[in-house]
Amino acid sequence: MLFFLSGKAAADNQDTGCRSSAIFPSGNLFYPLLAAPKEARTFISQYKMDSEFPDASNVALVAYGGHYGLYRFSESKVGQGWQISFTAALFAQFNLDKPSDDLVNADYTFGFTLTHRRGSFSSRFRIYHQSSHLGDELLLNNSLPKLEWMDINFESLEALLAWQYGRWRLYGGGEYILRQAESTRIDPPMVRFGLEFRGSDLMNKRMRFIGGLDLASRQELGWSVDTSFKAGLELGDRELEGRNLRVLLGIYDGHLPYGQFYADKARSVGLELALSF
Repeated sequence: MLFFLSGKAAADNQDTGCRSSAIFPSGNLFYPLLAAPKEARTFISQYKMDSEFPDASNVALVAYGGHYGLYRFSESKVGQGWQISFTAALFAQFNLDKPSDDLVNADYTFGFTLTHRRGSFSSRFRIYHQSSHLGDELLLNNSLPKLEWMDINFESLEALLAWQYGRWRLYGGGEYILRQAESTRIDPPMVRFGLEFRGSDLMNKRMRFIGGLDLASRQELGWSVDTSFKAGLELGDRELEGRNLRVLLGIYDGHLPYGQFYADKARSVGLELALSF
C-alpha cells in the first residue's frame, strides 16, 4: 500500500512539476564530511603516529559504513527537499608494530539521519548509538599498566548546518550525548566546525582536487581543539553522483577519537584510500 501511494504521489507531482517522493532513494542531500575522522565512510588508511598511548607508532585504520536512503521528499527544485536515512559504520584501529597486527579498538555506530537541502544551505540531524570494544590481542598481550577497560556505550544527537559557496563549503554544529553507560562518564557537549574544497573536473570529468579541515572540541577535554586535515584526488564520478576512489593525505593533531582512548593525545600523518559507491 505504501509503495502504491508513494508511486502515485510521485507520478502526480511529476505531472505538475512541483513535488515528488521516493522510497529508498540513491545519494544524499548532505555531503558527508570529508575530513572528520569518524564520518560514516568506507576507507583504509595507514598512519605514522606520535602518541604515548596506546603503544603504537605504525597504525592502520579501517572503516566500513555509509548512509542508506529510506525516504526522500523532494521540493519543486531539483536537489532540494528532505531525506531520512539509516546510517551505520565500523571504525577499527590496528597496531602494525605488533607481529600479529593487533586489533586495538573497534567502534560500532548505527542510527537514523535526517538531511535537508535548500539552495546553498544543507543540514543534517542524526541520532545514533555507539558501542566500543578493545581488541582481544590487546587484552591478552597487554603490557600497558595504564590500560583499564571502560564500557564506552552511549546514544548521541548531532546537528550540523552547511553553506555552499561555489567550490567551498563551510559547516558547523555540535553533538550532545543523551544517554551513556554508567562507566562511560563523558561530559556531553561537543562542537564541530569545518571547511571543504571540491575543485573543478579534470581529465574528461574523471578527476578533481578535494580537501577539508575539520575542527572538533569537547567539554570533557577542556574545549581543546582537535584538528583533522585531508587533501588529495577524487577519481571517477563526483561524490553522490556515482562511484569514485579518493586518495588523500591525512594529518591529525588532537585527542584520539576512538573508544576509551578519547582522552589521549596523538599526532599522525598518513595516506587514506576511500571508496564511494
